[in-house]
Amino acid sequence: LQIGNHVTVNWQSRLADQLGFFSFELLTPFAARFLASPERMNALQSLANLMTTIIPERQPYPELYRQTRAFLQELGQSADWPQAYMVWEVSLLKNMGFGLQLDRCAVTKASHDLTHVSPKSGQAVCREEAAPYGDRLLPLPYALGGADDLGDQDIRAGLALTGYFLHQHFFSPEQKPLPEPRRRLQNLFSGGSLTPDTRQFAHG
Repeated sequence: LQIGNHVTVNWQSRLADQLGFFSFELLTPFAARFLASPERMNALQSLANLMTTIIPERQPYPELYRQTRAFLQELGQSADWPQAYMVWEVSLLKNMGFGLQLDRCAVTKASHDLTHVSPKSGQAVCREEAAPYGDRLLPLPYALGGADDLGDQDIRAGLALTGYFLHQHFFSPEQKPLPEPRRRLQNLFSGGSLTPDTRQFAHG
């Protein structure tokens, strides 16, 4: 029973409101695959922490389940896992009812030259429409636009964008920062170590 492992769980109880008994069977030992990579292990911890904190208990999310399994496979096999992680966070927001529209401009409906995102609606805005309001909008990084060969700056911008909406919808109402594993992950691509910057998102 390690964080991130893929298991089947069977629960048996005489009555529905009793504690009952659980039996587990290990299917895929994802955690063991990442022990030698602190960065990947931190991504795994961030994913598990967000799911535990955000997702309502006893509610099925089959699409998110499939996407999470797909990400865990990519985390162990691909060097592009940071981009896949950001896409997973976008999926988490969508499944929780806070989907972002990043593929077309909220004003012109154009699908090209998208540079910013509205912090209120979560919709993309093209360069021309964003120009007068650039300081009020969030940058839309190439990392969430399907680009290849991403640098740390692109990854940092993508994590900042998804982190903003995660914090805004789930943690800010309780006046809490993003979970520590998630802050460690963002700090990693900010040129730091896996030590979190506790000031990030503390005040929205």
